[in-house]
Amino acid sequence: MNYTKFKQQAQDHLSKWIRTFHPNIEEGKYKYKNEWVKRSHILPLGDYAEKGRKEAIIAALKQYNVLTDNVEFNSVALPISELHALGNHLTSSQILCYNFFGLLLGSQMSDNREIQISQDLRNWLIASFPDIPYVSENAKCQFEFKFGDEEGTSLDFCVIDDVFTIMFEIKYTEDGFAKTKNDKCHKDKFSSIYSDLLIQQDTLRNDVPQEVFFHDYQLFRNAIRTNDKCYAVFIFPENNKSCRTQF
Repeated sequence: MNYTKFKQQAQDHLSKWIRTFHPNIEEGKYKYKNEWVKRSHILPLGDYAEKGRKEAIIAALKQYNVLTDNVEFNSVALPISELHALGNHLTSSQILCYNFFGLLLGSQMSDNREIQISQDLRNWLIASFPDIPYVSENAKCQFEFKFGDEEGTSLDFCVIDDVFTIMFEIKYTEDGFAKTKNDKCHKDKFSSIYSDLLIQQDTLRNDVPQEVFFHDYQLFRNAIRTNDKCYAVFIFPENNKSCRTQF
């Protein structure tokens, strides 16, 4: 199955799924080439103030009950400031991530930015990644974990134990992992942050050219941090050939 067919199938499936619970739901819209386009896999937001889009997304998630059973949106665990602008798309990988790990965290999803790991999540990690050391019951979890203010980027989800870290990047229907611009801002980051990390680790070649790094930015950004105390996990659908090929 090619990428275009996979993406369309995912959108069609989610469009049918939401209408089994809300048969009269309107199509949501998004801006494409300066024009508003309606699509059936997008939740309608109704009218909202210019700076109130993210609040409208949260309201739509609650109104149409699209989160997994027993998972509620918590604006401390996932701050509104970190919510993606397209979070009302049923294909949002951020909401997919929140659904998946939110279910595993269960009652641990309290009003804390750092969430105490649950036994269900520990069991899943042990079963899914036997080569990664067992995570202790003291581990903390965080959605949209930031590397640091200087870098200005974040991980989808992170598990931080006493002596090691597991970084998660989640994709759904995206056309591959994120690239970035070869501009002054990112060149400065490469010089001040990434080049040193490349030298320090032994997972990748130390002489990765800057333009290659930027082309596969999201993959490299995580991979250069891996060592015996830091693991990178990339999760995407098997049928997303675009992500699989790039990976």
